[in-house]
Order: sequence, then C-alpha cells, then structure tokens
Amino acid sequence: PPPPPLRRVASHEDLNFLRALLQDAVEQGTGKRARIPGVSVAGKTGTAQKYDPDLGRYAPGRYLVSFVGFFPVEKPRYVIYVMLDEPHTPIRTGGWLAAPLFRDLASWLIVRDRWQQIVSTP
Repeated sequence: PPPPPLRRVASHEDLNFLRALLQDAVEQGTGKRARIPGVSVAGKTGTAQKYDPDLGRYAPGRYLVSFVGFFPVEKPRYVIYVMLDEPHTPIRTGGWLAAPLFRDLASWLIVRDRWQQIVSTP
C-alpha cells in the first residue's frame, strides 16, 4: 500500500482549478499536439533558451523543450515528462516537439493497458 500523505499542499478547490487550467492548455493552448481522442489529458509545454556562460548571454539556437502531462484527468493514472535537449529542428518548442512524443507514449500505454485487460480476463 502507498505511504500515508505527510501533509496537504493545496486545497481540493485549488487543485481542481489547476487541473482545469492544465487540461485547457492541451485542449486549446500550446499543448494541442498532446491530445488523444477519447482520453482526457492535462499538461504544460515548456520552451527554454539555454544560457552560455562563455558568451555571457543566451545561446542562439540552443533550447530545452518539454511537455509534462497526466491522464486521465478525472483520475490520473500516468504522468509523463518529455524533455529534448537542443533539438536540431527548425521549430524548437515544447508544443511542437515534446507534446507529440507525450501523445505517442501515452497512446502506447493505453493500448498496452487495454491489451493486458483482454489477456488477463478469464
């Protein structure tokens, strides 16, 4: 069994509000490429330009892009974090590159779970 919680970090109301914001980021925002038909997904994209200490400024063309998401929103079962360090593509954003990888990984997990249910059913 899981260990008991140590403390509550936020109210149910605040967590429900945050969940709705993260679901909206996938449904209508920068995370649209993480959507999975028939599955409620919530998440957040990230795009960060990397700092170069030798130049003393942000390095042109060097980015970390990411997407972190969970599903199903109503009763989360999985959390997936995708991060790409310095992707070599013309478009370098979390929504463009990392969100589809999240979608593909999540879709694989969904198919695997459904297959395991079929196989383990007597």
